[in-house]
Parts: sequence; structure tokens; C-alpha cells
Amino acid sequence: MKAFPQHFGWQDGNFVAIAPPESPEILVADSWRVHQGTTWGLQDHVQRFMEGIEQQELDPAVSRDVTVEKFEKALQRKLSRISRATPGVDLFPRISVETHRGSWRIVLLVRPAPPPRKTTSLWLPGYTDRIQKPASGILF
Repeated sequence: MKAFPQHFGWQDGNFVAIAPPESPEILVADSWRVHQGTTWGLQDHVQRFMEGIEQQELDPAVSRDVTVEKFEKALQRKLSRISRATPGVDLFPRISVETHRGSWRIVLLVRPAPPPRKTTSLWLPGYTDRIQKPASGILF
């Protein structure tokens, strides 16, 4: 088993291990909990992430080979492997678009999840603030 956190970059339709990014600017991000290898609503997270990429009008090279279906399957494969290798550890992955060598790249960060809370309150504004960055669903 590798130590956490683990970093993966999107390459040729899969997530491949990469060195930890050095203080990247994060433009789009979404995080969620994986419990015993299962994610509820993964498609919703991926869809929000893709919409965030579209809203940022990034270089087409960032999302050229990314479709919701392909991305979701690759995420599920990678997270299932890590979950099997770390039984009893809930994961808290984050997908993001980050700066990299003067351009952008898609990164999957996998880390242990914090302990579950008994309750959580979520406040959602009645509008979308298009000025603020990063754009997407739930952050970090």
C-alpha cells in the first residue's frame, strides 16, 4: 500500500501516478467521500466537474479526451483499486484542474476521509457567483 495522499494525472483516458504538484492554482474542483469502495452520486460529481471545466473556457487540450462516461469509469476503477488496497479506510478524493508548466491538467488527489460527522449543514446561495474561482461543486 502506498502512503497518502496519492496524486494521479489524467492521461490517455486513465489516471496515472504523478509527483505531488507544487502549490498549483486550482481552477475547478470537486470532492466526495468513498465508503468501502462505494461512492454515491459519482456521476453527479463528474457532471459538475465537467460543467466547471466548460465554464472556465480552458484550452481545449485540457478536456480533449474527457467524456463524462470515460472519466467516471476511470475514476471508479482507480478508487476501487485504492479502496481494496486500504480496507477499512474511507477515502476523500478530489478531482481538479490545476496549473502545470504554464498550462492546465486534470489531477486526482486521493487521501483518507475525515471522521464522519453526526450532522452537516450546507448553505447554498440562491445564485451563481461567476466571478469567484474555482468553479464547481463541493470544494476540498
